[in-house]
Amino acid sequence: MAYSTAYTTATTQAFLNKVQMAIVSAAIAIANEGTGVANHAARAALASKILQNPQGYAQLFAVGVAADGVTDNSSIDTALDTRVSGIFNSYI
Repeated sequence: MAYSTAYTTATTQAFLNKVQMAIVSAAIAIANEGTGVANHAARAALASKILQNPQGYAQLFAVGVAADGVTDNSSIDTALDTRVSGIFNSYI
């Protein structure tokens, strides 16, 4: 994957919109996960911040999602959900 391709994808509005929805979905799930989950307090704190500013966090996560291999705006929702879940803890 070329970095230029990843950057172009990460800064495309349609991709940002999809990432925003994926991180909000993840944040809601994390806010409701059990307290026994590793790093729950930090994960829940980030989830709360995402829910308060989804557009801002979408810009941050879009770069991570694209760097993690999703470099095509036509990616299906489940692929984005998987990438967001995989990189979520990197942002805490």
